[in-house]
Amino acid sequence: MFVSLLSFIFSLIGFAIFAYVGVAFSPWLWGVLFVWLAYRMIKWDKHRRQRKLQPSYQNGGKMPLGVTEDKTESHLSFQPKH
Repeated sequence: MFVSLLSFIFSLIGFAIFAYVGVAFSPWLWGVLFVWLAYRMIKWDKHRRQRKLQPSYQNGGKMPLGVTEDKTESHLSFQPKH
């Protein structure tokens, strides 16, 4: 999350520098950059929403202490040790 935020901030800074230099040479560049920025924002928002939908497992898939996997065909796959 933090890396994503940093990359977003640096891409905005790069966009600002590029736009500042580019606008001195060609005014239509603003239109192209605006469309590109809108595309990136839509793509980033879509990615963020999709990540929010994915389940976040509390312990990253590790087995809880004192629990072993039950190899039987039972619908309860985790049973406490006896």
